[in-house]
Amino acid sequence: MRFVPIKTDDQLDLQAIHRVRDRLVSRRTAVINQIRAFRLERGMVFAQKPAKLRAAMADVLENADNALTPMMRNLIGILGGEWKTVEQQIEELTDRLEQIASSCSVSQAAGRRFPFLHLPLYCAQTRLQERRRNSCRTPAVSEAVRQLSKRLVHF
Repeated sequence: MRFVPIKTDDQLDLQAIHRVRDRLVSRRTAVINQIRAFRLERGMVFAQKPAKLRAAMADVLENADNALTPMMRNLIGILGGEWKTVEQQIEELTDRLEQIASSCSVSQAAGRRFPFLHLPLYCAQTRLQERRRNSCRTPAVSEAVRQLSKRLVHF
């Protein structure tokens, strides 16, 4: 019978960072969608991209000629502040993940006897690589996945 090794504190911390960051990304999406919905109810349509919505926020909040009531303008301002706060928190966690990923390379994780113990770190690195390159799979990541899967099969 094989027993699963207990995760180290570092692995649990990394997993927690990913969970919190994923929750914050979901919260950011919810805030953006709610701002968009409130504006759409008032006949104000914006592009799907958050950057375009953010660029139009100041104009919408300061323009007294639009169809927003003072209460709705205040609520959208509160949501805009929440959006900014969540965005800063996401950036802080992303920076922390980048620091962790840069401290241990994929080749180090793949070369160890038990590479599956380092999969959370590997996942952090591949997520950051995908984010940087805006692609789902790169040849380097594919090769690292193949190396890790070979080692897992031979274990």
